[in-house]
Amino acid sequence: MAAQYDLDTFFDRVSPAHFIPLKDEQDQYDLLKNSLMLIEIEVFSYCNRQCYFCPNYFIDRHTSNIFLPEETYLSILSQLQEIDYSETITYSRYNEPLSNPVILQRIAQARKYLPYAFLTTNSNGDYVTPLLLKQLADAGLNNLAIQAYFARNEDFTLENITRRIESREKKTGLEFQWTYEPDDICGRKETKLDNMTISIATFNFKQSGISRAELIATSEPFSRKSPCWVPFCHMYIDYNGNVVPCCNIRSDVVNHKNFIIGSVFENSLKSIFSSPKIIMWRARCAQYNGADAAPCKTCEFAVFKYDENSKNKLSKVILNSLATSNKNG
Repeated sequence: MAAQYDLDTFFDRVSPAHFIPLKDEQDQYDLLKNSLMLIEIEVFSYCNRQCYFCPNYFIDRHTSNIFLPEETYLSILSQLQEIDYSETITYSRYNEPLSNPVILQRIAQARKYLPYAFLTTNSNGDYVTPLLLKQLADAGLNNLAIQAYFARNEDFTLENITRRIESREKKTGLEFQWTYEPDDICGRKETKLDNMTISIATFNFKQSGISRAELIATSEPFSRKSPCWVPFCHMYIDYNGNVVPCCNIRSDVVNHKNFIIGSVFENSLKSIFSSPKIIMWRARCAQYNGADAAPCKTCEFAVFKYDENSKNKLSKVILNSLATSNKNG
């Protein structure tokens, strides 16, 4: 099932500068400051699971652990500090963020550098203890989303949903309340610990799973017809320093190597965000109509409610931005 997003949010973020390879550092700074809404940072590579709905099912993330160097991570935070970043930082790429205690230090460092940023992460919940939850809250994490995964052949029933979620709840030592009563798609409970929101949710990935940029076969084939706003306001940094334009793309996959837009070892965030590679993605995603090939053709992420009226409105915004960028570029 494709999640639907508000088209007006996309319009508000698009400007001619998104389509110009900016060379002036102040222009790059302004674009990053005015556009970036989410940055995802993978501080190490390890994941303890090989879930059937994830590319880690066939990509080795469990026999070793490679860390993003601390000095590189602090450089990223420093660059975000320069733009007074107060939007979202998330730590869940394709690793299990709570599997290594270094995550506590990384969260505390982010809170020190960026006191108003929203810090969040997903987790499979395997490493959760009452002590770890308290440490995460004390470090400055705003939100922890625990996923209660189903096995491939496990029936997605009300009884199993409740059992899975309550099993995770018991590990926390906290009392949760239902915020989304279980149905055939998902179920969710939530609580608070100091200033940190904790949720436990389970999803029917047999119905709502995403192809992960054509790495995973889904039960219900999807053909995308909608544009995408993600390259206009998100950045994704893998443990190896590579930056990709979408959360479904990963730089440790051979099929995705050509989709890498830069490296934080070689370039600043603002230069990557203004580079010709990301501009290519924006031009493509802004006008996407289903004709393109991999990796977007089967993507169900950030799908618009795309009727004729919104299509005409979007075309006008994009064409005006492209015309202005061509004139200025």
